[in-house]
Amino acid sequence: APAELLQVIAGRPRSPLMTTHIEFGVRMIIDLDACFFSPRLAGERQRLCQQVQPGERILVAFTGCGPEVLQILSHTEAVQIAAVELNSAAVRCLQRSLQIKEGQKICPVEVFEGDIRQVAKGFPPGHFHRILAPRPKNPGDGDLEQG
Repeated sequence: APAELLQVIAGRPRSPLMTTHIEFGVRMIIDLDACFFSPRLAGERQRLCQQVQPGERILVAFTGCGPEVLQILSHTEAVQIAAVELNSAAVRCLQRSLQIKEGQKICPVEVFEGDIRQVAKGFPPGHFHRILAPRPKNPGDGDLEQG
């Protein structure tokens, strides 16, 4: 688990080890025990947002806890976002983060829990203007020749 390298230095030890991270004004819920997250990628997420044009439909594969989804949702004029993630803990984090944004004028976000190779079969060809696929965290993830 990602939190194996973390040491709680104050407060009681707890699991799951949950935190709230704010990036460019966007609040994200992160389970440090079960989700990969790096604040060092904030600049890359901001760059991605600058690429999105008004009216685009976006697919984010390997969504994780949803930092790209939440940034695009908050800082672009996309009209639809689909998020696909296999890790159920990460999906729950994204869903909680989206609940925080309820009531704000935002585009619809559909969150799919499952393998992108299966979920993508349900999308019409050519439906999305932009597909983001942040590389999975484990060496060999997504590399067909390695399984």
